[in-house]
Amino acid sequence: MLQSVVLLIGPLICLIVLLSMVPGGIGAVMSEGAAAHKFSLGSVRLTLSQPTFWVVLLMGLTINLGSFSVDQSYVQRYITTRTEQEANRSVWITTMLYVPVAARARVDRPVDAPQPYAPLYLVG
Repeated sequence: MLQSVVLLIGPLICLIVLLSMVPGGIGAVMSEGAAAHKFSLGSVRLTLSQPTFWVVLLMGLTINLGSFSVDQSYVQRYITTRTEQEANRSVWITTMLYVPVAARARVDRPVDAPQPYAPLYLVG
């Protein structure tokens, strides 16, 4: 439990410290990010030929589904719980944390940036 708290609170403390060092603070970061289209999750069109939101989400879910069954860090989390209910809770917490992490990975690239690996991985 303490490890989870440290892993969740530590990055928040780092983010707060880093934002306090930026001239203009979080307001400047948000306005610069919005001007550079860094907060867009991409197109929501239903096509597999381009790296749309759905293609990236599908790829992420496919890749991470395997991790839940074989990755030691995931398996250790739910094998060491006392009850099946705690194991289910552990899996759901990890699943819910995946969504913002995956969204963050998508935000790091501009909407129109070439991402050839996603369509090739899923389509061809």
